[in-house]
Amino acid sequence: MRRSGSRTILLLGAVVALAVALVIFLLMNGGTGTNAQEQPTPTPVIIKVVAPKEDIKQFTILTNDNLGLVDVDQRNVPTTTLNLVNQESVGKMVLRDYKANEPVVTTDLQDPGVPQLLDKGKRAFAVAIQEINTFNQSIIASDSIDLIWSRKFIISAYTVPPGGGTAEKVEREAWSTKTLLQNIKVLRVVPLRTSSTTGTTNGVNSSQSGGNDAAKADQALQAQFAATAPPTMVLILSVDDQQAEVIKFARENGQLDVALRATGDDEPGTTSGITDQILVNDYKVVVPDLIVK
Repeated sequence: MRRSGSRTILLLGAVVALAVALVIFLLMNGGTGTNAQEQPTPTPVIIKVVAPKEDIKQFTILTNDNLGLVDVDQRNVPTTTLNLVNQESVGKMVLRDYKANEPVVTTDLQDPGVPQLLDKGKRAFAVAIQEINTFNQSIIASDSIDLIWSRKFIISAYTVPPGGGTAEKVEREAWSTKTLLQNIKVLRVVPLRTSSTTGTTNGVNSSQSGGNDAAKADQALQAQFAATAPPTMVLILSVDDQQAEVIKFARENGQLDVALRATGDDEPGTTSGITDQILVNDYKVVVPDLIVK
């Protein structure tokens, strides 16, 4: 009887041990049946984001040439990535190194300082211009311009009267105009006009106000284009030392005007400059005769 009881106890112990082992096995494998089945893999959501085409270093300026779009899984990139190569990325400076095809995030971008925009050997030079030269405030960074200079000269000469006698000094004013510098790159634009006056007076639409307000709005608009009007824009230009000297002298001793170049046009032009004599000789301008009555 003792031997039979011992066998029974051993058998029960073995059964309990197997049950415990089975429970442990099931727990480690996630249970049985539908609970043990693997969850389906989520479908990737592919989007295009902005990334450099090749490795770039810290403080590199982003351009259309070094940026492109790459396909990534939306779940694997932060929400601060960019989806278009536009003004939010082009012209910005990266604050760290980037590997090729690494998504660019906005927190790594900032506007570069003027020194970062300059090529080696170039200098930044500021020129204030009047409204007539802003092309309705449409000049932007990366545009290229030509600078045209006009100056009034005082021409002196001594003439002897037809009947003889003492020579007399004669003075007259003569204007000369010439394109001084060509293909000057605009680095930055600083608008000085705080608000447009076109069609409004003190924030009131002139079409909804009386005739006096409309007249004042017209006068304010016309005043912006007067010869004595204050500047409404500052251009930060990329020039060399010699060009900086030319611009400084020209603006202090005459009148500077801006000619805006077409995008991508960097071909130099050849001009003769203009004086009264050139207009008469080359452009056949007729000089009226002096008629004595």
